Amino acid sequence: MSVDLVILDWANPDALRYDTLRVLCGHEPSIPVILCAMSHTQQHVINAGLMSGANVCLEKPIGGARSLAHIHALGLIGRSFLPQSCSAQPAYQH
Repeated sequence: MSVDLVILDWANPDALRYDTLRVLCGHEPSIPVILCAMSHTQQHVINAGLMSGANVCLEKPIGGARSLAHIHALGLIGRSFLPQSCSAQPAYQH
């Protein structure tokens, strides 16, 4: 089994999530990590996750063609992951 991408819930991270992120990024630095936060998640919490090794943070809920297009635009997954209905121009999601 191989892992292409990690999506980590970051709405209200505890010490265990920070540890998970640090260990993952330390042992498998080639695997992109996306944090998923709520619109009310404080910016310093998001920044701490990014400084701990995550590649990007997306606002919940993520899913569907729009999220995949945004992840693709970041270069984190290949074009083959995009559904056929996805437009050529990736959508931005904050």
